[in-house]
Amino acid sequence: MCFPRIARLVGALFAAVLHAQSPTATLVGTVRDASSASVAGAAIGVRNVDTGAIRNGQSQPHGEFTVPNLPPGKYEVTIAKTGFRTLRETSLELKVDQAARLDARLQIGALSESIEIRAEVPLLNTENATRGDVISSQELTQMRLDGRDFTDLAFMVVGVQPAEQGSKGAGMSMNGSRADSSNGKAGT
Repeated sequence: MCFPRIARLVGALFAAVLHAQSPTATLVGTVRDASSASVAGAAIGVRNVDTGAIRNGQSQPHGEFTVPNLPPGKYEVTIAKTGFRTLRETSLELKVDQAARLDARLQIGALSESIEIRAEVPLLNTENATRGDVISSQELTQMRLDGRDFTDLAFMVVGVQPAEQGSKGAGMSMNGSRADSSNGKAGT
């Protein structure tokens, strides 16, 4: 009789591990009014342009919001609050493991008025020390990989360079760090 409970527990743990490993992005930001005061309770709508899936959020008492676990892709973000013009960001692209910041400034106005923004949100992660890059399939097919060593792909990322000859640790150094302070391939 204990077996079904154990099976359910193992299944739940397995599902949690799989969910934790899914490649997602996070959208964070702050909603403020024209005088830079925080706007609490603003409705945040994040729609995946490719699939039409919508995720909703709400700004907290200090105006901050977080919409986690978004699949990489192109998004349209809508921020609305009664008494303010609706703000619409139409050209947001999220990449794997990115924490993109979208700070919004709402203008006072009627609910029927809206502001549409078509500017790109910079791909700058100000939320944590994580840094990554995405190599497109076109770049992969056009590049030469001597010896087909997949770790050579790291050298395509800005800030990654070969380690000094005779150094210990990884065969590369990242953003000025020493080769022995990264988790890459061991050097010779």
